[in-house]
Order: sequence, then structure tokens, then C-alpha cells
Amino acid sequence: MTGKSSAVVLCLALLTAAFAQGQTAASGPTAGLEDQATKEAYRYTSAEGDFQVTWPSGCGKLRIRANEPENFVGEENEQVVLVHLVVCDREEGEGCSVSATFEARNGEGGDAGPEQVLARVRHTLESYGVKVVKQTPIKREFADGLMVEGLDVYGTRRDGLGQFWVRGLLSYHDIYILTAWSMEGKLWEDPEIQEFFNGFVPYAE
Repeated sequence: MTGKSSAVVLCLALLTAAFAQGQTAASGPTAGLEDQATKEAYRYTSAEGDFQVTWPSGCGKLRIRANEPENFVGEENEQVVLVHLVVCDREEGEGCSVSATFEARNGEGGDAGPEQVLARVRHTLESYGVKVVKQTPIKREFADGLMVEGLDVYGTRRDGLGQFWVRGLLSYHDIYILTAWSMEGKLWEDPEIQEFFNGFVPYAE
């Protein structure tokens, strides 16, 4: 994998750096701010990201960013992907996000597979000093028969502070990354965060 040229890695890098520093960045010429005018948990549909998710309370304002199509595997390959990123800053040092990467490719230009999901998750955790506590493979079948496979990773900072949860999912050859972080901890047992992950549905209208 050419990590430096991977749009997924770049987006996740922003989020993991935010976990380490207690803030989230989602800026740039294609960034926007969406205000849901609520402090409660709510169901959300992203037409651009092609997913549904239940944002936890405190996620009334969302930062939205879509990259220009970028080369995914290097200059020698002409395939491009679109990454759509939605970020919630619940409060200082705490938040969650969803990124959707469409038509992802592997290093040979073929369709992305489990290796690409795993590589992006590992690269991000290692680059920004997140110590892995536990990782679990996951497999889910949705009501329409869609089968999605992936990986849950739970971690902390190297100093043991905070909690971090990332879920990488492969659906056909598209990659979804769900991320949540909290400097105060108590993230993994939070029922609203669990619903954020477990209530996620790809390809939903």
C-alpha cells in the first residue's frame, strides 16, 4: 500500500491526530458545516456518503468534507476514488466520524479487499501512537442480504489515557471507516457510542 497517497489514510490521520491532541480538523475548500439543531441522539442519512448512522447526543453540528478524486495506489495507476468524511465533535477531546471511500483499489489496481481495510486501520493507529488493547473481526448481514466484513479495534494512547474505537468495513469494494475517541475514557461501554457503531447501515437511502 502507498500510505502517503491513500486518501483513506489521510482522512483517518486527521481523526487520530485529533484524538491525540483533543481536537478535530475537517477543513478545506470542500468542507462544510451542517447543523441539525438538536442535542439529542438522532438518525442520520448521508446521500453523498451512501450510509445511515445514529449520531450520539452532542452531535448536532457535523463537519463534512469530500475530497477531490485522488489517485489511490500511485501515479502508475489511473484509478481514482472519492472519500466522503463526516465528523462530529461532541465536546473537547471527544467525537466520532464516518468516512466512505468508493471504488477503492488494492496495490495492483484491483478491487480492494480485507487487506486494504486492515492496512489502513493499522497504519493510522501506529502513526499516531494508539496502543491496541483488543481487535475483533466482525461480519454482518443486513436485511437486504448484503454481507459486510471488517475489523473492530479498541485502543488507548501510548500513555494509557483515553479510549479509541475504530471499525473498518468492506462492502463490495467500498470501504467504510467508523471512528470514535474520548480523552476521558468510558467510550467502549457508552450505549450511544455502541449504537453509533452497531446501527450503521451502508448503502441506505
